Amino acid sequence: MIRVASWNVRGLNGVDHQRAVEQLVSDHKISFLGLIETRVNLANVQRIRLNFLHNWSWFEDYSGPAGRIWLAWFPLEVNVEILRVETQLIHCRAFNKRTHTKCLISVLYGDYDLIPRRDLWGVLRTLSAGILEEPWLVLGDFNAVIDDSEVYGRAADTSASMAEFRSCIFDTGLVQLPSTGCPFTWHNCSEGARSLWKRLDRMLVNEAWLEAWPDSSYICALPSTSDHSPLVLTGTHRDAEHAIFRFDNYLARQPGFLELVTNIWRHRIVGTAMYEVVCKLKALKADFRRQRQRKGNLTENVKMAKRFLDKAQTLFATYKEDLLLHLVKCCRTVYSEAIKQEIRMLKQRAKLRWMKHGDQNSKVFFRKINSARAKQQIFQIMKATGEVLTGTQDVTQEFISYFQSLLGGTSPHRVVDLDFLRSDLKHTLTIDEANLLDAPVTQSDIKDAFFAIDEDSAPGPDGYTSAFFKSTWPVIGHDISEAVGEFSEQENFSNRLILPY
Repeated sequence: MIRVASWNVRGLNGVDHQRAVEQLVSDHKISFLGLIETRVNLANVQRIRLNFLHNWSWFEDYSGPAGRIWLAWFPLEVNVEILRVETQLIHCRAFNKRTHTKCLISVLYGDYDLIPRRDLWGVLRTLSAGILEEPWLVLGDFNAVIDDSEVYGRAADTSASMAEFRSCIFDTGLVQLPSTGCPFTWHNCSEGARSLWKRLDRMLVNEAWLEAWPDSSYICALPSTSDHSPLVLTGTHRDAEHAIFRFDNYLARQPGFLELVTNIWRHRIVGTAMYEVVCKLKALKADFRRQRQRKGNLTENVKMAKRFLDKAQTLFATYKEDLLLHLVKCCRTVYSEAIKQEIRMLKQRAKLRWMKHGDQNSKVFFRKINSARAKQQIFQIMKATGEVLTGTQDVTQEFISYFQSLLGGTSPHRVVDLDFLRSDLKHTLTIDEANLLDAPVTQSDIKDAFFAIDEDSAPGPDGYTSAFFKSTWPVIGHDISEAVGEFSEQENFSNRLILPY
């Protein structure tokens, strides 16, 4: 992924501002940079260029006020093709020479006034309509906030301005990347009651971007010589070799599904009941992965089925033969089934129970999936010493170290004060209630527990959903019950979970 940054520098004529930009590039190894509000007159462009970021390539927009937007990139790492220049936006395609990946980048500087800013929203809508599969990053100073939570202090932002910005984001299918650092990206440099903070700068991406780089985020750094925070994109390429297995519920409705499970389940494995179940579930994963590969990309299947249906309907409208009518009916059936499979898959992944009976628009599902995926990332963590860790490996290791220490490492064991606990207890279990908690788990209890889980709930650690267990219960139910019952009967399992009274 290209190392991208943008910054409303609030002027680039001063040497201190130029050095601050160089420091940002050096600290974060930036290879593509959007500079906003440079305030450099056209006659001084060449002189300013020579002062910093030597051997970089440049593109400046002087269609409006002096130097609203400048682009800079390091040509040994990135090739840039300028695609569109507007008063409030420069749109380009960037090619990463190291990874041979490309993406679209739009650097923008929204107008301060609401009316001209509507032109920017219109440009973004137009661009989004023509961008289908290519990753797209939109970043810069939008001069707009989404809601009141992005303002601290007295502000004149109208509900209409916020609503129009939200509408633009929704219409374009863009998703806000998660961020770390400064919660507000601009301050008016005033004190007391006149002090005002806003989140004017941000990064938005489309679905294709999150598919390519799902761990993307950005840093809102300290403003240094400006009144705006610079934005720095962070993240890596997805490691496709370590894909996590997740059972897709639509597979349970495919012909031969139960037969496939039965063929695996009839094998006898020596070991405990739990070991036998785990081995069989693991063996099934390979078959389900192959089945999913044979089905292909469900979204592409919908597009292909629609093309076949359109062609069949065109032929029938032209030649009006009964045979072609049968072809139309077949194509319509295939198209309908393709849509149903896609919706089941997307609904499961998005976990949108509220849309069960509503609009089944795949764009909404995709947006929800990618937005949730982005929010689930942990990009930085603070140690007990106050040190902030940001790298994926460092964050992971800190979690491991912390909980190893907490759960039986070097930390001394804490003795539970039962008298202290009793003082807060509202109810003490009776003998009958305690015996009920300690009663053996029946096969009926186990089945009821599985069937009470929503089919669209997130899967367990093994990747299997409740829909899998429900649809295969006639085949695997007995063994699952045996395994769970065996586990619950192990010595100390129940007793250690119940405090003495």
